[in-house]
Amino acid sequence: MDMMRKDSRKVKRTLYPTKTIMTRSQCLTSSGYFHRLPAEVFHMILDKVSGLLFKRCTLFLPAKEKLKFIFSQLSKIPCFMLEQCLVPNCSGFARCGVFLQTLTAQWDELECHRVFNFLWEHTNLLQKIETVIYAKPGTRWYQELQLRSFCRQVLLDPRQNQPSECQFWLMQLLKPWPIVSQARLLFILYGPLMPEVIPQPWHVENVARLLVLCGNTLCYAVLANKALNGRLAEISRLIVFIILVSEKDSYNMSNVVKLVIRICKIFSTSAEKTGFIQQLENMFSEITREFFEVCVAGANVRMMLIESDKMWSRRDGEETNGENKTESLERGRE
Repeated sequence: MDMMRKDSRKVKRTLYPTKTIMTRSQCLTSSGYFHRLPAEVFHMILDKVSGLLFKRCTLFLPAKEKLKFIFSQLSKIPCFMLEQCLVPNCSGFARCGVFLQTLTAQWDELECHRVFNFLWEHTNLLQKIETVIYAKPGTRWYQELQLRSFCRQVLLDPRQNQPSECQFWLMQLLKPWPIVSQARLLFILYGPLMPEVIPQPWHVENVARLLVLCGNTLCYAVLANKALNGRLAEISRLIVFIILVSEKDSYNMSNVVKLVIRICKIFSTSAEKTGFIQQLENMFSEITREFFEVCVAGANVRMMLIESDKMWSRRDGEETNGENKTESLERGRE
C-alpha cells in the first residue's frame, strides 16, 4: 500500500507540473523575436497572414475600427514599435514594413491617408520628429537612428519599386514642416550614418536628383524660395542639372518646362523675368564648357598614360637588351 501511495504521488506530480512565471526581461534573448525564423520563412508567413487572415478578419469593419484592431495586435510586439526593442540591428521594422505593404496593397489614396494619420497619432511620430529635427545635430543620435529605421523600413523602403507610392509616404512625412526642417528630416532619413565624419557639400547633380525624387511641389518650393532671395545663379545651375537628371533617368521633360514657367511667374517685372532666362542660358553655356573641359582633360590624361606606358616599355626593352649583351660577353670570355 505504501508503495502504491508513493507511485500515485509521482503520477500526480508529473500530471500537474508547477506553473512558472517568466518576466519580459527573461523572455528577451540577444537574438530578438524575429531572428528565430529564417527571413524567407517569416516573409512568407507575413504575406499569408496579412493578405488573408487580417484582411478577412477586418473585412466588414469600418476603416477606423479596422486600423485599431490591426494596431492593437502589432503593438503587442516590441520589435514593431519605436524605441521599445533593445536588440541591436533587429529586423522588426523591416518585417512590419512587409506586413503593412501587403496589408495596404491596392488601397486607394484616401485609405492610405487614414493609415498614415492613424500611425502618426498612435506612434507619436509627430512629437518624435519634432524632438529630433529641432535638437542640436548628434545630441539625440539614438532617436535619430530609431526614426530613420522606422520611417525607412516601415514606410519607404518596402515601396522602392513603386516610386509614386514611396513619394506619397515621403510627402506625408515632410508636409507638416517648414522647408528648413524638411531638409533636416531628409538628411536624417537618407544622409550618411557616420557622425564622426565631417559632411562634405553635395554635388549639384545629387541635389537635383533628390529634388526630382521629392516631387514637383517640394522641388518648386525649394527653387521658389531661392528665387525670392535673389539667388538666380544657384537656381539656374540646379535647373540645368534637373534637366540633365530628367534626361539621364528618363523622366518627363514637360515637368521641367512647367517648373521654369512657374518660377518665371514669381518675378513681378518683365526685366526680372528676362534676367532669369538669360541667367539660365548663360548657365547652360557654362556647364557645357565645364563638361567639355573635363572630357578634354580626361583625354589628355589618357594620352599621358599611354605615352608613359610606351616610355616604360622602351626602358624595359633597353634593359632587357643590355642584360642580354652582358650575358653574351660573359659567355665569350668563358
